[in-house]
Amino acid sequence: MYAYDPSRFGTYKDRWVLAADSSIAHLASHPSSRPDLTFMADYMGTNLIFESQHR
Repeated sequence: MYAYDPSRFGTYKDRWVLAADSSIAHLASHPSSRPDLTFMADYMGTNLIFESQHR
Protein backbone atom coordinates (compact mmCIF):
# COMPACT_ATOMS: atom_id res chain seq x y z
CA MET A 1 0.00 0.00 0.00
CA TYR A 2 1.36 3.39 -0.96
CA ALA A 3 0.62 6.68 0.82
CA TYR A 4 1.90 8.55 -2.23
CA ASP A 5 1.74 8.28 -6.00
CA PRO A 6 4.42 5.66 -6.89
CA SER A 7 4.45 6.71 -10.53
CA ARG A 8 5.49 10.24 -9.53
CA PHE A 9 7.66 9.49 -6.51
CA GLY A 10 8.93 5.95 -7.12
CA THR A 11 12.46 7.22 -7.73
CA TYR A 12 12.56 8.68 -4.21
CA LYS A 13 11.77 5.22 -2.80
CA ASP A 14 14.46 3.62 -4.94
CA ARG A 15 17.07 6.18 -3.79
CA TRP A 16 15.99 5.78 -0.16
CA VAL A 17 16.39 1.99 -0.37
CA LEU A 18 19.87 2.41 -1.92
CA ALA A 19 20.87 4.81 0.88
CA ALA A 20 19.57 2.44 3.57
CA ASP A 21 21.39 -0.54 2.01
CA SER A 22 24.62 1.50 1.79
CA SER A 23 24.30 2.55 5.44
CA ILE A 24 23.83 -1.07 6.49
CA ALA A 25 26.82 -2.21 4.42
CA HIS A 26 29.23 0.52 5.56
CA LEU A 27 28.10 1.82 8.96
CA ALA A 28 26.55 -1.14 10.81
CA SER A 29 28.43 -2.75 13.68
CA HIS A 30 27.59 -5.33 16.35
CA PRO A 31 29.03 -5.21 19.90
CA SER A 32 30.99 -8.38 20.65
CA SER A 33 29.06 -8.81 23.91
CA ARG A 34 25.66 -8.47 22.15
CA PRO A 35 25.84 -9.72 18.54
CA ASP A 36 22.04 -9.56 18.42
CA LEU A 37 22.22 -5.73 18.52
CA THR A 38 23.13 -3.51 15.60
CA PHE A 39 24.50 0.01 15.91
CA MET A 40 25.04 2.51 13.13
CA ALA A 41 28.33 4.41 13.26
CA ASP A 42 28.64 8.15 12.91
CA TYR A 43 31.22 9.52 10.56
CA MET A 44 33.28 12.63 10.02
CA GLY A 45 34.81 12.74 6.57
CA THR A 46 36.22 9.25 6.09
CA ASN A 47 36.56 8.50 9.83
CA LEU A 48 33.97 6.25 11.45
CA ILE A 49 32.91 7.13 15.00
CA PHE A 50 31.71 4.16 17.05
CA GLU A 51 29.93 5.40 20.17
CA SER A 52 26.73 4.55 21.91
CA GLN A 53 24.85 7.09 23.98
CA HIS A 54 21.45 8.57 24.65
CA ARG A 55 21.01 12.28 24.04
